[in-house]
Amino acid sequence: MTRPGHTPVGDDAGVRPAPGRAELEPLVRTPVVAIAPNLIPHYRVPVFQALAASGRCRYHFWAGDGERTASIKAADPDQISNRAVLRNYGLGPWLWQSGLLRRVIRGRPDAVIFTGDLHILSVWLGALLCRMLRIRVLFWTHGWLRDEHGIRRLVRLSFYRCAHRLLVYSARGKAIGVRAGYPEERMTVIYNSLEAPGPAPTGAAAHRLADVSRKTRADVRLIMCSRLIAVRHTDLLFKAMRLLGDAGLTTSLRLLGDGPDRNRLERLATDLRVDVLFVGAVYDREAIGAHYREADVCVVPGSAGLAVIQSLLARVPVVIHSNLADHFPEAAEVVPGLTGELFDQGDPQALAAAIERCARWDKTNTHLRAQAFNDVAERYSPGHQARLIDEACREEVRGPGSC
Repeated sequence: MTRPGHTPVGDDAGVRPAPGRAELEPLVRTPVVAIAPNLIPHYRVPVFQALAASGRCRYHFWAGDGERTASIKAADPDQISNRAVLRNYGLGPWLWQSGLLRRVIRGRPDAVIFTGDLHILSVWLGALLCRMLRIRVLFWTHGWLRDEHGIRRLVRLSFYRCAHRLLVYSARGKAIGVRAGYPEERMTVIYNSLEAPGPAPTGAAAHRLADVSRKTRADVRLIMCSRLIAVRHTDLLFKAMRLLGDAGLTTSLRLLGDGPDRNRLERLATDLRVDVLFVGAVYDREAIGAHYREADVCVVPGSAGLAVIQSLLARVPVVIHSNLADHFPEAAEVVPGLTGELFDQGDPQALAAAIERCARWDKTNTHLRAQAFNDVAERYSPGHQARLIDEACREEVRGPGSC
């Protein structure tokens, strides 16, 4: 007996072959793919919606019910169709998704995409269970951020080898994985994705956001969008602003985000006499776009990630430090002279110099810079990421490899 809302994998659903992808045509029905993230962040809704609308695979979403520290805004339950909610249980650094194994056994999809985080214990068992049931396993993961050695390298390799394929965020992460000993042919780069900040609002929306435009006499208008935690090293930016001011180049900063470090940072901004507007957490696309339209340069002093892409989609260059091993994969999109500038990690003087270089770019490379921003917008669009995931799933399901 068929459960309401569930289509057995064995039912024929027909295939809609993609133009120009004849090699995928041997599939005689539409593959069923379950995506089982530990949560669905608000920024990932567009790519999940694009996957749900896909005619190439039928997607079901088995998502955890939230993140323990609540530092990431989760998607509303009604934003994603075919969604089932799993209960997350945390113990120290470990996480268990209650109900995940039961859904694998009952659902029997063709493939499951798990969050590729070795701290999620249910993923280890879920991947092994899928292999026993001859279900293809994919891990959606940052992949490698830096070269690893010893026990750390062995544990990560053991975990990733539970999957038939890794969906990683960058070519750099893939290259590090190859050096670590993971098969190159079992990794697919899918990047990340984000909707561009919203366009200039009109009518009532413009009135609602009128307070975003704050007039400033600063020579350089800075923006930073981040949770206010120590690892972001926001205090380094304040020190660089003070150095620039002492040298005669005035700056102002819009700080989008909130967190436990806010009170300390507010006191530090007062002590250093730097012009900082603490905006708080902002999730509305129009509001984010309005803030970026008032900025010349984005700065991420430490652990840069998706904020880099958000800024580049808004056509605002980004300054980050040069130690890529301390960043997330998206930081590789900062190309000196084209999409931003780099500085020596932890050095406020070097950060001040990088901000000044970025703010004083000449007009000679305008066309190349515009093309670089366009390339980022294409690579990191939800539609592009959904297509790459679609192709990886279909290729995996049709592949002759053994479970």
